[in-house]
Amino acid sequence: SMDDVSELVKGVNLNKSTTVEAKHRTVMKVETKMKLFSLLPLKKKEPVAGLVKLQREWIDKASSHRGYVFSVATCMDLVCSAGGDGIIKVWDSKTFALKKKLVGHRGGVMALCSDPCTHELFSGATDGTVRVWDVKLAACKRTIVAFGSDVLALATANGALVMGEGSGAVSIVCKKTWEVVRVLRSEGGAVHSLAIEPNLSTIVCGTTEGNMLVFISPEVSRKEEEENGEGAA
Repeated sequence: SMDDVSELVKGVNLNKSTTVEAKHRTVMKVETKMKLFSLLPLKKKEPVAGLVKLQREWIDKASSHRGYVFSVATCMDLVCSAGGDGIIKVWDSKTFALKKKLVGHRGGVMALCSDPCTHELFSGATDGTVRVWDVKLAACKRTIVAFGSDVLALATANGALVMGEGSGAVSIVCKKTWEVVRVLRSEGGAVHSLAIEPNLSTIVCGTTEGNMLVFISPEVSRKEEEENGEGAA
C-alpha cells in the first residue's frame, strides 16, 4: 500500500544520506501489485479505438521469451526486450509485431539501455559482457568484457556507459575509447539497478543487500563544501 511506501522512505534525506536501507518484503509487495494492476482489463464500455486490442497483443507477444523478461528499453521507434533465454527481441512500438532478434550473448540478458543520440542499444548479460548493437541492422558492433562478473544494470549519459556488476562494482566506460576509466565499489552486494545524472555528477545504485548507494563526483562534493563554507561565513 501507499502507507507501506511512505513508511519505507520516512525520514530519508537523499541529499545527505549515502546509504538507504530497504525492506525487501515491502518492496516486493508493491512490485507485485503494480504488475497485477498493469494487466487489468479496461472497464470502459467504449475505450479508445484500438487500445484494448493493442494491449492484449502486447501482453501475448512480450511473454514469448523462454524464461523471465529482465529488461526493456526503447530505441527509436522500436521496443527491445531482454530475456533469460539470452535473446534480445525487437518489437514495433505501434503494432508490437516482432521485427528482429539479436543473438550473441551466452547467458541471460539482464539489462538494456539505449543512447538517444547514436541510437545504439547496450545489453548486459550473465556471460560477463556488454554488447553494443546497431538495432536497424541487427548487428553487434562491439563487445565489452566486464571484470569476470555478471553485468546486471546499465545506464548511459554524457559519452559514458555505466555498468552495474554482480561483484558489486560500478564501472564507467568511455564511449570514445571503450575503455573502463573508473571503477566504484558498492561494498553492498550485487548492483541490480542504476540511475545517473546526465553530467555523471551523481550515480545512484541499488544492491542485493537492500541498500541504495549514492556516488557523488569529487568536483560536486568540493563545490558543495565551498558553498556551505560561504554560507556559514
